[in-house]
Amino acid sequence: MSGNGRHIVFKDMEIGAWPNGLTLDHLEKRIVWTDARSDAIFSALYDGTGVIEILRGHEYLSHPFAVSLFGGNVYWTDWRTNTLARANKWTGRNVTVIQKTSAQPFDLQIFHPSRQPQGFTGSSSNLSRVYPATRPKTSEDRHQLSCDPVWKQWA
Repeated sequence: MSGNGRHIVFKDMEIGAWPNGLTLDHLEKRIVWTDARSDAIFSALYDGTGVIEILRGHEYLSHPFAVSLFGGNVYWTDWRTNTLARANKWTGRNVTVIQKTSAQPFDLQIFHPSRQPQGFTGSSSNLSRVYPATRPKTSEDRHQLSCDPVWKQWA
C-alpha cells in the first residue's frame, strides 16, 4: 500500500488513459480493466505482457466504469447507456445487456468462491468491510453505513 515496488502494467496514451474499473482473473493470472477514454476493455498478464483488447466500439460500451469476471464472461457497467452488460472475456463476442437502470451504475461485485484466490488463510486481522454498491441517498443512510459495517472474512 506504500507504493514501494510499483510496477507499471500498461501505459499507452494513444489507446487508453482513463482506467476506470479493475479486476483480477485469478485463474488466468490476468488483470482486466475498463478504459473510459478509449471506451474499451483490456486484459494483460500480471506482469503486463500479453495485452489484448477484449472489446471496443460497441453500443453498450460507450463509457465503461466498473468491471468484473465470472466464468468465461467479462461484466461491466456503462455510464452513458446506464447498463450492466457482459461479453466473452477473450473475444468480446455475445454482448448481452443484463440490466438497464434509470441511473448511472457505479459498481458491480460478483461473489463466488472462484472469485477468491486459493491458498489464502485469513485471520481476524485480515477482515475487509463490504458495503452495498449503491450510493446512500440520505445523510441518515450514510451514517448507518459508517456505523454499521458488514464484515466478511476472507477464507
